[in-house]
Amino acid sequence: MEKILFILGISLIESYATFYLLFPNFSVGWYPIMFVIFAFVLLGLNTKLRDLLVVSVISPIVSFFLLQIVSYFNFRSYATYNILLTVLARGAAGFGIAWMLVGVVVGSFVNLLFTKGNGSNEY
Repeated sequence: MEKILFILGISLIESYATFYLLFPNFSVGWYPIMFVIFAFVLLGLNTKLRDLLVVSVISPIVSFFLLQIVSYFNFRSYATYNILLTVLARGAAGFGIAWMLVGVVVGSFVNLLFTKGNGSNEY
């Protein structure tokens, strides 16, 4: 259950970051890359390395489908929603690989640096 919550939380952050980077004129909020890095730092501090890698690989996939579903339901009444879904699909695929690499690198570095390997700070 804990992994599912981590996957959903990081997928929401990655979806927000992808939408922000694809459509900066229509986005509100702070610069999202810091949220992604901060989320993977927290994930690296609180989980085992194996769980971190699972979340880092699965969360971009969930983020891709989440963006597609939300965009379909929000923009299906427009005539050009197919173009918008295509742009989001290409952007989410490209940024998904980037978020996966950021998650693996940042999370693994934090995990190996600050934990003993079992996800706890006790030595």
